Amino acid sequence: MKLRVSVGSAIALGLMKGSMKVEPGITYLMLPGICDAKCSYCTWGKEDYLSRVRWPEFDVELLEGVKNYCLQTVEKKGLERELEAVLGALGSKGDVAISYLTPERAEILEKNNVRQVGIGLDACTAELYKKHKPGLSWEKALDSFNYGFDFACHIILGLGESDEDFLRLTQSMKDKNVKLALFAYTPVRGKKPVGYISLRRYRALQLASYLIEKEKASIEDFEFEKGKLAVMPPFFDERAFLTRGCENCNRPFYNERAGTEPYNFPEGCFESYDLMQEVKEYLDSDNDS
Repeated sequence: MKLRVSVGSAIALGLMKGSMKVEPGITYLMLPGICDAKCSYCTWGKEDYLSRVRWPEFDVELLEGVKNYCLQTVEKKGLERELEAVLGALGSKGDVAISYLTPERAEILEKNNVRQVGIGLDACTAELYKKHKPGLSWEKALDSFNYGFDFACHIILGLGESDEDFLRLTQSMKDKNVKLALFAYTPVRGKKPVGYISLRRYRALQLASYLIEKEKASIEDFEFEKGKLAVMPPFFDERAFLTRGCENCNRPFYNERAGTEPYNFPEGCFESYDLMQEVKEYLDSDNDS
């Protein structure tokens, strides 16, 4: 049985040779095969790349006993059977990222002592979900949070949502005790762009959502102009700009090339950037340019 491993994780495990500017905080694994969901922004299936990360295949026997891992699933026929086999072969507790849960999927995860579950909601509204993820169900994804797991909700900013859409979703997830795992939509070569988000808008939404998650503010404390964030409580904490989601997940250079300003900082290397200035510039602007 084969399993895909992110190239950074493969280097960290000694399965490949190479150097890294930032090591992955956990081991990133993925089921083999092509996903049937065909999400508009996804690059999977094009030369073994998902976003900017290559995922070579290895025998699952080489990964037995790997601790602190996140297993990315792909929506395909036989997913449940393969998921159960892989989790059993790995033989240790880990995290699983999946589009949605069913009673069968939840039973498999519970039986294999999965620690945290990341639900790939990605879009902030039902309309955007239908547009970008036509092969999947918004209702099934939201219903997944009713199961008894420690959850993270994966959101991709830049798919056409308003600031208000995102922050209201943030509040609803906070009310359910669900963490946010934030991604920025960034086009990759060879794939037609389907969205856009500037760094300064992303910074403002990172900070605003952090305020809600840490109970420093609620949705009523923000002001919007035609859906755009215009006023937010005065607050700054550099931790708002770190990669957010499941414990120890840092996703280095998933959204951006090494050497550019990261959307999500994998570690506390903020010295070269005036992050609060980026937030202020966005709040004072009329658009996301």
